[in-house]
Amino acid sequence: VCIGYFMIGHQIIFRFFKNLFKGRIFDENFLMTVASIGALITQHYVEAAVVMILYQLGEFLQNVAVNRTRKSIADLLSYEVQTVKLKLGDEVSEVGVEGVLPDDVIVVGKGEMIPVDGRVCKGKTYLDTKNITGESRARSVGVGDEVLSGSLNIGNIVEIRVIRTYNNSMMTRILDLVENATINKSKAENFITRFCKYYTPIVVLIAAIILIVGTVSSFFIQEVEWTHWVYVAMEFLVISCPCALVISVPLSFFCAIGVASKRGILIRGSNYLESMYHMENIVFDKTGTLTKGDFNITEIIPAEGYRLEDVKRLVIYTEYYSEHPIGKSLVDSYGRDKVITEIISDFQALQGGARADINGSHILIATVNLAKKEKMTFPEIESPHLVLYVFKDKTYIGCVLVGDTVREEAFDTLSALRQRGVNKVYMLTGDSKIIGENVANMLQIDEVYAELLPDEKVELMDKIKESTKSKIGTTAYVGDGINDAPVIATSDVGIAMGDTASDATISIADIVIMTNDLNKLVELQYIAKKTRHKVIENIVFALSIKAIIMTIALVLHGGQFTMSLWLAIFSDVGVTLLAILNSLRIMRLFGRQSKIEQGELEEDE
Repeated sequence: VCIGYFMIGHQIIFRFFKNLFKGRIFDENFLMTVASIGALITQHYVEAAVVMILYQLGEFLQNVAVNRTRKSIADLLSYEVQTVKLKLGDEVSEVGVEGVLPDDVIVVGKGEMIPVDGRVCKGKTYLDTKNITGESRARSVGVGDEVLSGSLNIGNIVEIRVIRTYNNSMMTRILDLVENATINKSKAENFITRFCKYYTPIVVLIAAIILIVGTVSSFFIQEVEWTHWVYVAMEFLVISCPCALVISVPLSFFCAIGVASKRGILIRGSNYLESMYHMENIVFDKTGTLTKGDFNITEIIPAEGYRLEDVKRLVIYTEYYSEHPIGKSLVDSYGRDKVITEIISDFQALQGGARADINGSHILIATVNLAKKEKMTFPEIESPHLVLYVFKDKTYIGCVLVGDTVREEAFDTLSALRQRGVNKVYMLTGDSKIIGENVANMLQIDEVYAELLPDEKVELMDKIKESTKSKIGTTAYVGDGINDAPVIATSDVGIAMGDTASDATISIADIVIMTNDLNKLVELQYIAKKTRHKVIENIVFALSIKAIIMTIALVLHGGQFTMSLWLAIFSDVGVTLLAILNSLRIMRLFGRQSKIEQGELEEDE
């Protein structure tokens, strides 16, 4: 039995002595080694071996649990591409992926992974984007469409013009996010770390007191052997081992981060997941977040003597070179290939519009504020849509009403968030007050602030954070534009809608949602809630069982009575195994994918 004991427990004993020389004495290896040696001294050989066997079993199951959770991350890592097919003229050569630069053209065949972000410049195909977005539905792309690294080409051969280097591409940023997710620990994890730092030395001291006092008393009370108190102290050490807490709490958060990454939600650390559980307020950007950001001309009102088509054509031609989302959307919907670029000159982007010379005429497209600033004469029009006034050689020739479409899932998402404990919903936008209030009324948003600059958004975010009712209540901000980066950094939890989010926004966000689906916010809160429940369950369960059995061990140890070591072993290894299995229940979210997608999130499992 002793030989078997050392064969089974030599790794634990080795770690104990290794940590001893490094000054890390009081850990689970110390408790298991001392307890099992105590069993050998008192001639409980079977129990000594069983302590080691069950502890090893607990570590094995912990590793299995961690490896299962890492699978989603390993799936991402396995898609890293080392080489790409670079096209130079008519020749295609294979080069290292890190050597590809913006404006290079690469060739991606069927079944190959897109290595860097780019735009399709030749061909049409279908992409499997589940590694990026968590969605299995294939996406059709053609010339001009942006494609992200990590997407799998499941259709035809395409040529892609690179827009970002490998280090700045989406897949690399995802890997960095996921690999570093365990750095930022939650309050629960930090509490357990601090708790065990003081807890373990205290229980070792109590065990030593039991051993010393009991052994001394045995010399005066001959009925009780000194080995009895060695056994009692050993039991106390086994019972008090904090393995269940040390393992299960971080494991719960790790499982949750793995689940979220599989669903296209990237979380930088468990502290942000915990903050989502305490979310009291949520603040939204409007354009591209609550709305699709696809702007279309809903109505054209020409001035007397001008044709509707002439007004529309001048707007499209003037906005052709615009980088503003509204201008780009209008031109894209009209068709860039229909524009005769030779007649466009002297384009200038303005705050609230644009100007250009079209076929020799000076054209100004302006919002009401810009038109007044330019001292133009025009009939001011009230509309819930954005009104762009058109001037030709300083003469008003008409206006166009531009509308943005509210996302279909927006109303249901906000309703679901309110049902799950969100107190107030805010919207901060740089658009006009009329447009902002129109969207807010449609979605029943509590408070809306319009015509804001980025620094004004930050000031309002500080005020909203101060309005939380509880000390632990948090405020989350959801946005996608580069102008959202400052307020995302200011919020308790900054969330970027990653499909359309700017590089700056993704880089600074605490959580990145890789699709434009607002329902992912409900999923995120659901995962946060379940994780919190599992952490609390494990802490309460582990401490309660240990307290009960520890009390039994101290109170009932009298005379010749000896509590079975098996009960002590259960309080440590058994409770640890149950806590690990309870943490793994978070992984059941994978099996409930269809329910999550349909919004059928139950309150209890």
